[in-house]
This record gives sequence, structure tokens and C-alpha cells, in this order.
Amino acid sequence: MIRVRTALARWFIVGCALAPLLLCAAPVTFDLPAQPAGQAVLAFSQQAQVEVLFSADDLRAAQSAPVFGSHEPAAALALILKPTGFTARRNLRGKFVLVPAPPTVGALRGRILAPDTSGAPGIRLNLDGTHLTATTNRSGAFTFPSLPAGTYAVAATGKGYQPLRITSVTIEPGHTLTLDAQTLRTASDLLQLEPVVVEGRSARLRPFDRGQLSDAPRIAAGNLDLPRTADD
Repeated sequence: MIRVRTALARWFIVGCALAPLLLCAAPVTFDLPAQPAGQAVLAFSQQAQVEVLFSADDLRAAQSAPVFGSHEPAAALALILKPTGFTARRNLRGKFVLVPAPPTVGALRGRILAPDTSGAPGIRLNLDGTHLTATTNRSGAFTFPSLPAGTYAVAATGKGYQPLRITSVTIEPGHTLTLDAQTLRTASDLLQLEPVVVEGRSARLRPFDRGQLSDAPRIAAGNLDLPRTADD
């Protein structure tokens, strides 16, 4: 019994231990300004008359979001915890337990190569549908360190190069996606080319293949105003 009490010494168990779960789920009027997260959870427990188990050490540096008005306790607690990096789940006895929230963002990195397969510096990359951009470094490497989970298309542009578009780039929470290296093509003033489109294939756990070339077809439109015969 002493061991159990010692293990719980750094944890708070607050709320109505004997209150029926259904009563605790009824909407409650909250008056919880933004404050240190530990204090907010204690005040939440008192106002909602529910039990919450949490580590004071874990919440020490976190700040809660304000919650006012009528909410069900679970919804109110989720709002309080939104900026803290923690979430609430219920254990088998129906008590709220605060745990670290799973990651909601991932990362993207890759490398853009010049036609001679050396790194292409200064290439600008844009994610379609966002305002997020990155620029390749001296070795042609780029990174987007924090991206919401989802599927993106990446556009790469640079002076003297044909635009490159990478599609089907899928970002998973808590993971870094490393794309295969992509090689740019030189743009010609006399020959206007459509953007090269490639699929966002990944080489997660293996080195970049510097010699890999995009196999996307080229579509060219030159000067079509030329003399033609009836057989053309």
C-alpha cells in the first residue's frame, strides 16, 4: 500500500469519485480564463465535478486555453488542453487521464539536382494550396520541417531551368518523408517546355540516388508557323 501511495504522490486525483458518469456528462457552465494548465484542470474538475488524473510535472510549463459558457465536460477539457500538447482519454473507470497528444504534423525533405546531377542551389519550392515555401541550399537539399498531415503537390522553379512539379506527396503525422532526388532540365529561350510532372516517390531509409532522372515525358511546342505541303 505504501508503494501505491508513493507512486501516486506526484499525481493529482481530483473531482467527484462517487458521481455517476452520466451526471458528469451533462452540460456545465464553465468560467475558465487562460491560466497555467495545471490550475485550469483543477478548476475544471471542481466546476464539472469530474475526476481528472494528471502529472503536475508534465503540465508545469503549459498554458491552457480559455473556456466560457455551457459545454459537456469532455468537450470543455479538450478546449482547455488544445494549446498544451496534451489530450484527455477515459480509463476503464470513466476517469479522465491526461496523456501527450499524438503528433499532427510531419516533415518533408529532398534534394534538387542540376542537369549534371550536382546540387542545384537557390531553387524555390512551393506547396500548392499553401503559403509555405523553401529554398534549396548549396547542395540542393531542402526541407519543410513542420507540415500538417495530408497530400501535397510541390512546385520547384529556378532561373534557367524548366519548372518541376512533384505530385502525390503524402505527409504522415510524426514522420519525415524523404523524396527521391529530382533532376532539373535546362530551359531554352527557343523552345518552350511544359512543366515536368513526377510522382512524389520516397526513399525513406536509403540514400538519395543522385543519378536518378525523371522519366516524365517532355511536351514541346516550338514555332509551328512553317511552310506546309498538302502531304503534311
